[in-house]
Amino acid sequence: MKIVCVIPIYERQSVTLATLELFKKQTCPIHEIIVVGSTATDEMTASKAGVTFVYHANDPLSDKVQCGINAARKRAPDAVLTSGSDSWPTSTLCEVLTSYIEKGADLVGKIHSYSCKANPGEILEVLSHSYKFRKDPIGGGRMLSRKALDALNWKVYRSGLNKGLDSYSYQRLTQGIKNIKIVIADNHPEAFSMDIKSTNWRNITSFEVIKNSINDLCIETVDFPEKWLEEKYPGSLDLLKTIVPGVKIGAIN
Repeated sequence: MKIVCVIPIYERQSVTLATLELFKKQTCPIHEIIVVGSTATDEMTASKAGVTFVYHANDPLSDKVQCGINAARKRAPDAVLTSGSDSWPTSTLCEVLTSYIEKGADLVGKIHSYSCKANPGEILEVLSHSYKFRKDPIGGGRMLSRKALDALNWKVYRSGLNKGLDSYSYQRLTQGIKNIKIVIADNHPEAFSMDIKSTNWRNITSFEVIKNSINDLCIETVDFPEKWLEEKYPGSLDLLKTIVPGVKIGAIN
């Protein structure tokens, strides 16, 4: 299948480059990665990563992501994968999502995901979390079929939104497509995305906010995060030391 990935970016070059490399190394190859940015740094990031750069103002976010969707449409893909610039996919995420698109799914994603805190001078911390009540898949790693996009005339987001994009697009899909087939692929624990949170860059939602969202999320702390990270993302500890100088990383045991 021909998969195009759309990722809005804004500054924070180090973590974005790491994210793009993980998408380039998926077991199911991505045909093209389109990043949507607005600064010289963003364009340089795309050039360094060898991906396609599309310009759009950073605000509002929904217009920015929709710009990427519009660009993807011109490539005539079988499906579009969207993600965030700090959302690290495991190597099989695209493969798992694509397998459901091939079986006729319109929207595939995960409700369960992870967040990693990597701050200078602080020890690593990883949280596992999933929605308690929401049914729509998270934005960091969701895939839409061409059939679903065609049904919406590729208009996934309403103009002017800076938050609530996931919920809005989910409602638009469920209301605009008859007999829509949605798959929550949480039965594949090896395939997921993890947001990298750090005081070194701007975070839309901070690690502490996520950690304290006990009314909305089922949250667990991952024991021995260094060992877990190396198992799920080989080489990630050395990478985190590079992009977050001073982060405290313990022994793997």
